[in-house]
Amino acid sequence: MKKPDAIIFDLDGTLWDSTEGIYDALMSLKEDFPEGTPPISKEKLDSCMGLPMDEISRRLFPTAKEEDRDAMMERFTEYELQHLKRVGGTLYPCIEEMLKDLSQDYPLFIVSNCQLGYIEVFLKYYGFDKYITDHLSWGATERPKGENLVTIAEKHALQTPIYIGDTRGDELAARYANMKFVFLPYGFGKAEAPDLTISDLCQLRDHLKELSWD
Repeated sequence: MKKPDAIIFDLDGTLWDSTEGIYDALMSLKEDFPEGTPPISKEKLDSCMGLPMDEISRRLFPTAKEEDRDAMMERFTEYELQHLKRVGGTLYPCIEEMLKDLSQDYPLFIVSNCQLGYIEVFLKYYGFDKYITDHLSWGATERPKGENLVTIAEKHALQTPIYIGDTRGDELAARYANMKFVFLPYGFGKAEAPDLTISDLCQLRDHLKELSWD
């Protein structure tokens, strides 16, 4: 029976929740929003989590011209990273223990639709660099998550990696990359037909035994 040879994680809604800090950073720039921008609630921002940054831009500033929207997002994401460097986010249960344990036997990766620098802020804030073999973001490639999963798999010669995430988009990305998908229902979305659904990552090592490629 084949076993996973690597574990790839989504970030937002999977390893941490940074939406409070992100929303605070966004609202601090409210006076500079493009004219006609509709009100942005935290719920609206939460609904954007996991989407590529260009799609988030269109949803937050739907009435703005593309150049104005791009300029606003560039300023926002720069301020967001600086803010998160100071305040961090909220880790989900058992994250550090799980990463420390599994990194002894598996290469661990992060693939996210975030901007360039966001994964790096997460890793540095918590000192998790030592657990993660590699990572890739939308901001680094401006390519869909499924393609970035393929890139990671090819770069590290992975044969049976699994992807762990919290949205239908994560599920579709895993399918595109021909990977098993483990769904976490506590995050920001839903899934249709994951290979495995688990309530948290505390006993991930034991749950990996439930996956089969035969």
